[in-house]
Amino acid sequence: MPRASLALCLALLLPAAAAAQPIDQAGADALRHDLQSWFAGMVGSNPAAPQERLRVTPDGDHFRVVLPFGDPASPAAISADVRPQPDGRWSVDALRVPSESRFTLRLPQPGGPPPHPMIPTQFDLHIGAQHTTASIDPALTAPSRLAADFANVELDTDSAQQRREQYIDRYAVQVTLQPNQGRLDLVEHTSIDGWRSAARVGDKPATGFGADRILGIFRVDGIDPAHATALVSAASGLLATLPAAAAAQAQHGQLPLSPPQRAALRALIESMRNIVTAVRGDETLDGVHLAVAGVGETTIQHVSMEMAGSAPDGILHATLTIGLDGMTAGNVPPALRGLVPHHLELQPSVSGVSLAALTTLALAATDQNADRAQLQADTAALWAQGGVTVGLDSVDVDVGPAALHGHGSVHVTGPDQYEAHFRITATGVDGLMQRAAGDPALQRALPLLAMARGFARQQGDRLVWDIVSGPGGTTVNDVPLGGAGHHPDRR
Repeated sequence: MPRASLALCLALLLPAAAAAQPIDQAGADALRHDLQSWFAGMVGSNPAAPQERLRVTPDGDHFRVVLPFGDPASPAAISADVRPQPDGRWSVDALRVPSESRFTLRLPQPGGPPPHPMIPTQFDLHIGAQHTTASIDPALTAPSRLAADFANVELDTDSAQQRREQYIDRYAVQVTLQPNQGRLDLVEHTSIDGWRSAARVGDKPATGFGADRILGIFRVDGIDPAHATALVSAASGLLATLPAAAAAQAQHGQLPLSPPQRAALRALIESMRNIVTAVRGDETLDGVHLAVAGVGETTIQHVSMEMAGSAPDGILHATLTIGLDGMTAGNVPPALRGLVPHHLELQPSVSGVSLAALTTLALAATDQNADRAQLQADTAALWAQGGVTVGLDSVDVDVGPAALHGHGSVHVTGPDQYEAHFRITATGVDGLMQRAAGDPALQRALPLLAMARGFARQQGDRLVWDIVSGPGGTTVNDVPLGGAGHHPDRR
């Protein structure tokens, strides 16, 4: 579904040059020129591009804006009523996408190893009801807002290798773009009710996905407007080179980037330098259903995902948290269903990455005449700020009578220099082993459980494993792995 990237483009719909115009034909021509110039700056000048067919006409107290898209012969178009406001902002009403549209795009062929050739893919879109409004400040000195609500949405995609059908009962999004000391803060609230999807790739079994309700909040702080515009322009320039590149790769295998492709890729990397100061996203899914024909179905009562990233002083710290509750698997034998995790939570993280050094390395790696010694120096600069830490800040798993908790990190200070520390604690392991011993389907797990139990240290009602690893080897509770002999519990 559309996320903040699309919302940001909509919020920046009118360029700063689009000053209020008198609502007459001359004003409509001036607005059309401003919009076309802005589009050309974003996606490049192309006589066949949709913006060249943009129509702006005066209509009472507003301008009527119509932007065709897809096949030039198709009547599909985005339309809106745009009104200049006394304070310099624009109000956008009756913003509509076609209720029925069909268009064809060339997309990578799904399935198989890359590179994927580009093949025609047909899109059929139906929207039962829609309502979208916006208030936009083209000077980006006052808040801009967008609210969209769609009901009974159907989207079918067809190609020679894949067919996908999607249905959404209701999709609503509210976006605010707030100026903040020369930059912009974007907040997006999304809700989706009744999302169902089914797909088949080639002769593989059909797969299905469904969710009763999805709620999401996505926030981007400190957006640099100039860099955001450059990013969209660079991404469009890179995409424009892909069809020819993919066709050549499909026929001749992996080929070096052509000069236009390399230039577009480097422009994309450069545009991301210092583009935002922080990103955060929270999403919950209730009533999730996953199914594969001939295999079985899995349901999850609740899924939560949280992502956060910031770079104070240019050093990245990012975390991802994933939680699953109430999982059931229909294809699991009845005797094993009690061992399906009923709660799972993971929180990986990364910190200590210099974004400036990473950008420099990416630019050096994509240079036409990349120097190996310089690449090695730029790689070494990644560790110059004290190293990079990859963490597993927490992991919690409940399986049958057992509950496991763990946390730890790997600190990397060079290509071959690292030190890892992890602590795992567990309760109910003896009960899990007793269940495995009494069930033939679980007995294969007994040797592994017994070995783990043998390395554990008892602390009250918990088993503890302290794991340390580095270039010199790995120890569990101070016992080197690979050592001879049995290691009884240490209490």
